[in-house]
Amino acid sequence: MILPTHKKARLSATSLSKSLKIDDKEARSMLAELFNFKSWDALINSLPIQEPQVTPTVLNSTHQFMAEKLSDILQVDQYEAILALVKSISPFSNKPKAYRVDLDAIRDRDDDAIDFSELREMVGLMGEGTADENMMASLKQLLSMSDDPALKELQEHLEGTTFDDFQNRMRISHPIDPWTYVNLLDGFLGWNLKEYTEDDIPDQVEFGEPCFYWLDENDEEHPVFANSIVVSPGDSKDEMFLSVLDAISDGYDEYFEKPILLLGNPIFKTFNGIRFSVIGVWNSGNSWRWLFLSKLKPWEQLQAYPESTIDGLENSLDTPPPPGSLAEFTVEDRFPASLVYHSILKPTQEPEFGEDGGRFVIEERYEMKGVTGWSSYV
Repeated sequence: MILPTHKKARLSATSLSKSLKIDDKEARSMLAELFNFKSWDALINSLPIQEPQVTPTVLNSTHQFMAEKLSDILQVDQYEAILALVKSISPFSNKPKAYRVDLDAIRDRDDDAIDFSELREMVGLMGEGTADENMMASLKQLLSMSDDPALKELQEHLEGTTFDDFQNRMRISHPIDPWTYVNLLDGFLGWNLKEYTEDDIPDQVEFGEPCFYWLDENDEEHPVFANSIVVSPGDSKDEMFLSVLDAISDGYDEYFEKPILLLGNPIFKTFNGIRFSVIGVWNSGNSWRWLFLSKLKPWEQLQAYPESTIDGLENSLDTPPPPGSLAEFTVEDRFPASLVYHSILKPTQEPEFGEDGGRFVIEERYEMKGVTGWSSYV
């Protein structure tokens, strides 16, 4: 079995520790076990000085072996999630990186929640190729059965495209209604927005362009962007989201403005019995931070929880968890705010509008949970 260098092994163990929220000693013992050593010292004493030359085929086999063994050690059966973790913290990568996997959330997941990793793995097994290849083959087969010209055209565009590429394209391509976000921030959360007329708000979102402006504690205006993408704290492998942040950088002044990027869906997670929901990110002037679904305005959130930086998506908000002042509130003493927010963003029925505003149907939705432990409604 190929072995990494001392430096990469240490970096890998540190990344594993951050990913699973375990101490460094336990992570080192676990990594040693993955390489069939009884202790960390035994592993370190056997490692080469120079970086090994590894072919893609050998590396892929090594990662698969490590993922299977780590799944056994952790006693979890989500192979795809563990494989993603192994690839992220791999001591054979240029820079091992933490990838949050919430073991408690995986083991205690709600039977009614849709687990995308599990669903993807099941579909991926239905064929002789990799999971991604089989997912793409299934998608193309479904499209080929349709007579719709638009779907036929989509099928042609998918030629030579991986499932991940298709998935990322779809994540940022769903239609967005700027007025819905205006009403959510202004009416639902009571945040301060720049005065606007009907002509000030665009009918649709232009990628990289602000939709409207929010006001800070000094009544200074800052741009609000919106995108259909959804991301979870701790999902450090989500390079598509980081590229969206880069793409909007031309739409604001990084020295004087504090932009908000609203996600296409709220996400939520329970810490110590208290549920929190995230609706986007915002830049406080020196760093990007998670933005909570809360009546507290962005600067008040910063005061309450200065540890809210996204930190390259490595901050999973576990350590320390958010304070109770940022907890998700309820509507009419029964509906979680994230369910109401989602129902307004993605209504199942046309809302009724009257003098007191719009009335939306609020009903239970299916939940989808990721390996980070964060969930969203579908």
